[in-house]
Amino acid sequence: MAPRDPNDDVADFPIHQPHDGLFRYVFSRTRHAASLLRTLVPAALAAAADWSSLELLSGKYVSPEFARSESDLLFSVRVNGQETLIHLLLEHQSTIEPLLALRMVGYVLAIWRQRLNELPLSEAPLPVIVPIVLHHGDRAWTAGVRLSDLFAIDDALRGTLGPHLLDVELIFDDLGGFDQADARRRPGLSDLAMLARFLLARARMSRDFLTELALFAAEFRAVFLADERTGSRDFVAILRYIGEVAEPETTAMEETVRALAGPQAEKVFKTLNDRLREEGLQKGRVEGRVEGEAIALKRLLERRFGPLSDDLRARIDAAPIDAIERWTDRIFDATSAEEVTRDADRDPS
Repeated sequence: MAPRDPNDDVADFPIHQPHDGLFRYVFSRTRHAASLLRTLVPAALAAAADWSSLELLSGKYVSPEFARSESDLLFSVRVNGQETLIHLLLEHQSTIEPLLALRMVGYVLAIWRQRLNELPLSEAPLPVIVPIVLHHGDRAWTAGVRLSDLFAIDDALRGTLGPHLLDVELIFDDLGGFDQADARRRPGLSDLAMLARFLLARARMSRDFLTELALFAAEFRAVFLADERTGSRDFVAILRYIGEVAEPETTAMEETVRALAGPQAEKVFKTLNDRLREEGLQKGRVEGRVEGEAIALKRLLERRFGPLSDDLRARIDAAPIDAIERWTDRIFDATSAEEVTRDADRDPS
């Protein structure tokens, strides 16, 4: 059994953000992150790093103007006895972002600034930061991977000024061109990390996802059987992601999973079904409360201002509970039904 990883105690990922959620669920756990990072960084760095020292850092190293998104992870690792920061960024947008290198430089500068606020340069030199991007758009990355790709400069002048220009080259794990052979060329990648890369790359894109999933049967079984404490939870997380993103037909998915995982899958299906049932009940309770509050608000508005327009009724019916509560508080100070809901999204009250 694998040694206890303190980062295994992670919350279930938010299903309304399945890509961010799966990424953080898997790669905020250092043993899975280490298995991926060591395949991406230059070989000399991979060999010099003490991967057992890999530590997930909090967002305190990032200043507010460059606040990291939920899909960002920042790690430290000791290399030749010195701390190195590795910034691992997940990109899962469907369009290519030409300014990604500039944004990553912003992150790096913000991390350094925050570090200097806590530790003066005289006490600790700036740590090296290696920016790494995991991209899984619907096609391979075609934009530049260096900051200097954005410069308005010809080749002759670039050659002259090269040593004086601020530049950085991003390390890319581009899943836009993912195939099974690529996954198999990653020795040391954990089973869960390999499966996560496959899911991020193919769950949205494949026309026959369940057939492709069967090609990863060994990893699928290994994830469930690897750790009696986390295996079942990992399995549930994978199934939730597949159901949300790939949206396979339920019976076909259950048959495929049972064929891949064997009789052990029954316990997981029960856990998953219980969790989905509870989430459904919670959602129903919230939706029921919203509907009740909306009905009450419309009745109050009609008693005070008379019949409501169809547009206003539709707006109230579509509003979240916090907006309805805010509007209800305004009824007795407003002079019209429309004033009650005017500019509600921008009103801090």
